[in-house]
Amino acid sequence: MNKKTIDRALNDYVRKETNGKSFPTGWVIVASLAPPSGDTGQSDSYLTLSSDGLPTHTMMGLMELAQADARNMSMLSILSQSMKNIFGGNDGEDYPDS
Repeated sequence: MNKKTIDRALNDYVRKETNGKSFPTGWVIVASLAPPSGDTGQSDSYLTLSSDGLPTHTMMGLMELAQADARNMSMLSILSQSMKNIFGGNDGEDYPDS
């Protein structure tokens, strides 16, 4: 698979998800790679691919945005779970009919 195939697939995906209202101007893919032998002594490595012609500052911005998005989703999950623990999963039992 080459970058043109990835680019075409990403364009098609974004076009479908946005009903044709948006198109990507650049993309970055980061993949975590396990050691081929599966040895625990070796560390994982990472592979980064980006669209052709993507300026470095844009690539770094996309990676920072993805990192912030993942962090925010994690925080929202923790907050949601905390609220469930504080208020409980209300299924109507806390408020009996009068």
